[in-house]
Amino acid sequence: MSSKESKFVVGFEVVATLAILGFTVWLLIDSNNFLNKSENYYPPENCNLPAGTYAVQTGVTVRDILKTCSGFEGAPVTGDCSFDVSNLKEAVEKCNQHTDVCERFIFDEDLKTINFVSLQDPLDSTDNDSISLYTKQNGVTYANRQNLGIYS
Repeated sequence: MSSKESKFVVGFEVVATLAILGFTVWLLIDSNNFLNKSENYYPPENCNLPAGTYAVQTGVTVRDILKTCSGFEGAPVTGDCSFDVSNLKEAVEKCNQHTDVCERFIFDEDLKTINFVSLQDPLDSTDNDSISLYTKQNGVTYANRQNLGIYS
């Protein structure tokens, strides 16, 4: 092999190596951007906190209140599953009283209200820190769940 040919091969190998390296870097950056923008991506800091019989998510809400509570004590005439409560313990008790309807509820600590919502309804984000979404869990318990403020 002549010196001219060997320089060409070495030059080609360097260019090919740089191209492969550049493609790899681009692929890593692009896949990271894709994952962070995916509709299925949910940042770990926003994940719910299983505690007792409920998982808690703050900063999220659901727009539609269930309308299947007509005739329930304390429910509005419209049939909306919306109730006034004094505290979180009372909200959990209210949900536990209506196990046929309540699988998930929103508790507003400032307004002292509880709204039963569907498991299928999409979540919306909210800046109101007093609103939390509680979803019933099956088989999740912790020995000191009272320390988390969740009553089961």
